[in-house]
Amino acid sequence: MPTSAYEQIRTELLPGERLLWSGRPRGGIRVQGQDGCLVPFMLLWMSIPTLAIVNMFAEDDLSPVAIVLLPFLFIGFYVLIGDRLLDARYRSKTAYGLTDRRVIVVDGLLHRQTQSLPLDALSDITLHERADRSGTITCTSPSGFLYKKNKRGETVARPLFRIVVDVRHVHDLLLEARANASPPVV
Repeated sequence: MPTSAYEQIRTELLPGERLLWSGRPRGGIRVQGQDGCLVPFMLLWMSIPTLAIVNMFAEDDLSPVAIVLLPFLFIGFYVLIGDRLLDARYRSKTAYGLTDRRVIVVDGLLHRQTQSLPLDALSDITLHERADRSGTITCTSPSGFLYKKNKRGETVARPLFRIVVDVRHVHDLLLEARANASPPVV
């Protein structure tokens, strides 16, 4: 299986299609804004069953209550660590491509999934740039493909390119490619 973003995207190109940019989301474990409240809450969540189980071990009185408390520990572990590890793994398998005709996203944890959007189907292109010049580009499309529900049930734009390095450069390339988009060859 190709490992570089370029190799992953290159295999998806159509005859005559020209690759303008390829890249990956930034790797590693990402800390997000909501973690400021979530982490202390989950540490408190996990401390109660942990202390109860440790106390039972110390008194050599391992009761069935310990088995009931284990799911609380597993939930806390997943929310604190597992979700971030899963997200990092997913991003490591993701490759983005921008061609003169479309945007290509190759991803998938268990199996390869390729999504393709024609440039002329993208609207409301928004750049979210961080101080380190990385960031996310969101768009909307008439088909509704680039929408998702957030935790409050609201419909929001799904990221097109998520946590990419030098996001302004990619944004400018996307706008230029969209302005110059050639119709697909049938």
